[in-house]
Amino acid sequence: MKTKRETVRVSIIGFGYVGSGVAEVIRRKHDDIAEKHGIDIKIVGIADLKGVIVDENGLSDDAILKLKTGENLSDMTSLEVIKEIEHEVKRLHKHTTDSIEYASLIQQALIPEDKKMTNYFNDFFTIWQPKDIVGGDIFLFEELRNKDECLLMVIDCTGHGVPGAFVTMLVKAIERQVVANIQASSKEVSPALILEYFNVTMKKLLKQESEDAISNAGFDGGILYYNRKENYIKYAGAETPLFYI
Repeated sequence: MKTKRETVRVSIIGFGYVGSGVAEVIRRKHDDIAEKHGIDIKIVGIADLKGVIVDENGLSDDAILKLKTGENLSDMTSLEVIKEIEHEVKRLHKHTTDSIEYASLIQQALIPEDKKMTNYFNDFFTIWQPKDIVGGDIFLFEELRNKDECLLMVIDCTGHGVPGAFVTMLVKAIERQVVANIQASSKEVSPALILEYFNVTMKKLLKQESEDAISNAGFDGGILYYNRKENYIKYAGAETPLFYI
């Protein structure tokens, strides 16, 4: 049975003694390597000060020889090619950065305004400063069944930047479920049970329940429940202690 060959495409940058020597070795040993190892090596691109030649199907011996002997086979010099690539990289970078900056506006909209907290706390401050344009840290604040109950969550999601920001979106979605469940119930609020619900739901959403799960995203954080009327708080934290000053 004939073994299927694997194609390996090679590009050579710089075609002096070393580059041309590599091309010559590949040319001479091509059939032998293909026969013994089932690998079809193709030189698909060469860039040099003399010019650039590219053929995804493999450069012919004649084309390689012409470049080796000094013939400029390209309408563009290597410098022009580099500038063209640089321009394309800058364009792609700007497109990506613009998208992430817009995503930052969405993430900032999730952060509660300080005026919501002034109804419950007289002396406080908040700092939210992502490491990158977007990040995996978020805090959430919600008023519950009446104006005497509130829930404060401080969450540190796995990862920085875009991956962490994606996890914060899941955190916000789960938080909305938690608040809705509390609003519809007359039971005592338990931060510990809320953390447990977060953990179970996060694993389910990220398909982490099986042993061969790919994602290991998660979070550390703390959840504080404050009952102003009864004048007490409850707190539960995952790798996040509460400091009383």
